[in-house]
Amino acid sequence: MVLEAIISPSKVEQNILWAIPLGFMLSVVGLAIGLFLFPKDASLVGILFTTLAGVPFLRGILTIEEVKDEKIHAIIQFLRRNKRVIKIYFMFFLGVTLSYIVLYFILPTDIVAQMFSKQISIFPGATPTGMFLGNALFQRIVINNLKIALIALILSFLYGAGAIMILTWNASALAIFLVSLRSFRAIAFTLPHALLEFSGFFIAAVAGGLISIAAERDKLYSKNFQDILTDGLLFFLVAVLVIVIAAVVEVTIGVLA
Repeated sequence: MVLEAIISPSKVEQNILWAIPLGFMLSVVGLAIGLFLFPKDASLVGILFTTLAGVPFLRGILTIEEVKDEKIHAIIQFLRRNKRVIKIYFMFFLGVTLSYIVLYFILPTDIVAQMFSKQISIFPGATPTGMFLGNALFQRIVINNLKIALIALILSFLYGAGAIMILTWNASALAIFLVSLRSFRAIAFTLPHALLEFSGFFIAAVAGGLISIAAERDKLYSKNFQDILTDGLLFFLVAVLVIVIAAVVEVTIGVLA
C-alpha cells in the first residue's frame, strides 16, 4: 500500500504524533477520490474513503494493554490503561480536523461548497439568536445529543469501522464549524458548548472503539473482555456527563445572550 510507505503503522506506534499527519493525509486523499469519482456527493463519499483508508492503519496501530488483575475501574486507572489508544484516536481526529480547515481556505469557493456541502448545511450561521432557552429546549438538546452519542457507541462497537467513521465525520463537522465563526460574539456564545458537545461525541466513539477491539481479540465472556467492557461503558458515562454539561452551558449562554 503506497500510503503505508509514507506513514507506516510502526512509525505511529513509535511516536503517536505521527497520527496527526496520518489523519491529515488520509482525509485529503479520501476527499480527492470522493470529489473525482462522486462530485455530487463528495462530502459524504470523502468520509467513506477516509474511513476505508483509516481502518487498516488504526487496526495495525492500536493495541489494548493488558488489563490489570485488580478489580478497580476508577477513571484514573481507566485512563492509565487506555491512554495510548485514546491519544492515537485524538491525534487522528486532530489531523482530519486540520485537513478540512486547510482545504477550506486554500481551495476555490465552488470546490469548497461542493466538497463540504453536508457539513456546511449543518452550520449555515454561527451567530446566536439571543432568545431565551427554557427547560423544554434543554431537554431536547440533551436527548438529541445523547442519541448521537449512543449511535456513535453502537456503530463503533457493532461495525468495525464505525469508530473511525464517526470520528472522521465529527472532525469534518468541527472544522467547518470553526471556520464558520466570523465574529467574537459568535465565538464567545457558541464555541464553549460546541466544543463540549464534540468532545462528548468523540469520547462515545472512542468508548465503542475500545470495546470493539476487545471483542475481536478476546472471548466475549472472558475476564479481560468484561474488564474492558466495563472500561468502555465507564468512558461512555463520561461522554454522557460532558454532553449534559454542554447543554447546561448552551442554555446558560442562551439566557445571557
